[in-house]
Amino acid sequence: STTEIAKNLSMSLCVIQCTLQLYNEIGSVVKDPKTYAKKGQARVLDTDSMERHLDIYLDELVKQLMEQKEIGVFLSTIQWSLKLLGITTKNIFLSKAAAECCEDSCNHFQLLISQEAPEQLIFTDESVVNMLTTY
Repeated sequence: STTEIAKNLSMSLCVIQCTLQLYNEIGSVVKDPKTYAKKGQARVLDTDSMERHLDIYLDELVKQLMEQKEIGVFLSTIQWSLKLLGITTKNIFLSKAAAECCEDSCNHFQLLISQEAPEQLIFTDESVVNMLTTY
């Protein structure tokens, strides 16, 4: 009986019953992933919306989602969603507006960083410790 099977396998009776029901319905205990019902909220990002904003930065996309759709997301979520859409890199030339925005951001960063002492700056692509001169 299903109760004995559940006890022998140390599984819940419900799992055994659901597995048997699935086997009786489709002849297998593994569903085809293509037949799974889509769960969760509908996707906000799609390839069409991304094609309209080819030169948008991830942080700008996060801000836009918050302002237009009142959705707060992390950058990692945006990266993951774009990867699911098949968008991993954007090899395009920046629009004039995006280039100006980038230039403004660079100027602002340079102003802020110029106030720091040079010995306080660490650049991760070139950071090393010279043990002979450090101590």
